[in-house]
Amino acid sequence: MKTIYNILTLLCVLFLVACQAEDDLTTKSTGYLSLKIVANNSTTTKAADEEPYNPKQLAVQILNESGIVIEETDDYTEWNNKKFELPVGKYTVKAASNGFDGLSAAWDKPYYAGSSDVTVVSGLDVTANVTCTLANVLVTVNFDTKFKEGFKSATIVVADSADMNGTRLTFQMGENETAKAYFPVPEKSLIVQTSVTNQKDKTYSKNDTVREVKARDNVKLNYKVSDSSEGSTSIDIQLDGSIKTYNFTIGVPVTAKTTLSISANPWASFVYLEGKILSKVGNIDKSKLALEYKLASAEEWTSVAELTEGAEDSYSAKVTGLTPATEYQCRFVYKDTEEVSSEVIEFATEAAIPLQNGNFDAWCDIDIKGLLGNVKTAYPNASADIKFWDTSNSGANSMSSENPTKGVTDPVHTSGGKAAELQSKKVVIAFAAASLYTGTFGEVNMGTMSATLNFGQPFTSRPIELKGFYRYIPVAIDNVGKNLPSNTVQKGDPDQCSIYIALAKKSFLIDNNDPNTFINFKEDPDIIAYGELPSGVATEGLDYVEFSIPIKYKNLTEKPTHIIIVCSASKYGDYMTGGAGSKLYVDDFSLIYDGEPVLWK
Repeated sequence: MKTIYNILTLLCVLFLVACQAEDDLTTKSTGYLSLKIVANNSTTTKAADEEPYNPKQLAVQILNESGIVIEETDDYTEWNNKKFELPVGKYTVKAASNGFDGLSAAWDKPYYAGSSDVTVVSGLDVTANVTCTLANVLVTVNFDTKFKEGFKSATIVVADSADMNGTRLTFQMGENETAKAYFPVPEKSLIVQTSVTNQKDKTYSKNDTVREVKARDNVKLNYKVSDSSEGSTSIDIQLDGSIKTYNFTIGVPVTAKTTLSISANPWASFVYLEGKILSKVGNIDKSKLALEYKLASAEEWTSVAELTEGAEDSYSAKVTGLTPATEYQCRFVYKDTEEVSSEVIEFATEAAIPLQNGNFDAWCDIDIKGLLGNVKTAYPNASADIKFWDTSNSGANSMSSENPTKGVTDPVHTSGGKAAELQSKKVVIAFAAASLYTGTFGEVNMGTMSATLNFGQPFTSRPIELKGFYRYIPVAIDNVGKNLPSNTVQKGDPDQCSIYIALAKKSFLIDNNDPNTFINFKEDPDIIAYGELPSGVATEGLDYVEFSIPIKYKNLTEKPTHIIIVCSASKYGDYMTGGAGSKLYVDDFSLIYDGEPVLWK
């Protein structure tokens, strides 16, 4: 009986403890608050030059429902990962730029502000998400080139009151024109006061109004010269409301004389010159304009006979017959009552870089370690230390002792020298398309029976053509790879050869087991020029045939860093497709630097 009584007593105690614990849980009066505060520093016009946001400049306050500040900091980064235990209830989290209130205009001081309401719940974690946005107006100015050439000075005063007595900031052309001015949102409008002084020391000024300005607007004040050569004393303002850009066209006489500029695009044996009229007074007599050039060391200038007129008062000419790798000078002149000249600029023509071992007379043997041990492998350079040309021999000789590409003394184009013989072969169980290229062999993958190649050697000049001689004796295609694109060739078709040249801004790693690594010459932005042998069919007769491949440029300004030349006895050898026994002989390759570049259309 006593035992039963003790058990009942214990159960009562446990019940009371459980009830007490439940009561503590239901009456708990605090919760936890975390903060996530970010700043959106974009203006409504998405200006590219906005002031970067500094989180250390954000001051944060936590206010209770009565508006009393219960927690605050001048540096939000001090609260990183901090959690606040607070009584349940409603709170407001406010964040704003610390150290300035945004009520006054200032240079390079954007004012951010934001707030969020949050309810703290008993025993739970809640997060207040606050996004601070720009609360004032960004004002920037821009002077175009002709404006800066034409005026001696320009002063732009921006104020937030009609009488110009309020807060005002001043932009000076040539001093702080790239600065950013931040204004509080004006009650009505911003006032822009523009004063300009032309080359004759005459000053003009005018006030303009920028209306309906809101927080986060970027007011861009763009200044340009009027197209009128006569000029006037007016300053017109034009508003494009979609982007808050204000264009000020200054229609006053800007210069006492014509101002000119010149630019040069030199190649190896010629240069493209372009002269521009930046500003002018009255009408220009085009017959008195001249583009001139000379050796940097010479005294006398040479004038170009004919100029081509372009848009926006530009004139161009191509000067030929220049010496490669030589310093020259050029200028643009107007030979009127008083001669006006642009600044004299210097340029250097590019070097007419010849092809290393372009006659293919120099060959040596290198050792390749393969399944048969070290194999003497034909290498198309004078020594193993020279890295310019390479072949597919390293891949073939990793499994056999074949040399699909080698130097021969017969047949050759130039007697007494050598030519390169490329003969596609079946090596063990793989097809080896004979190749010769500028670059280096990579490595062999025995598992996939494939290889990698590095296409391209350093090269910085811009030739016009690749010339050379070739002889091609194909056989029928008897090997077709699994990755061969449709609508190309099929088994039994005559094999085709390939010779092409490309100028690039990088080298390329090619894996012939992965077509995704093959170069898309037309679409790849790192290829600036390309040319290929128009036909890969057999040559007629026993003699070499001369070829000339025009190098087509995507534009006439970009310069290469690498040259890629590839010759193959089987055009689709990258896809393990071709005829075992097809022979291609090549000899006496050269780069031509005289002529007219062709645009790749």
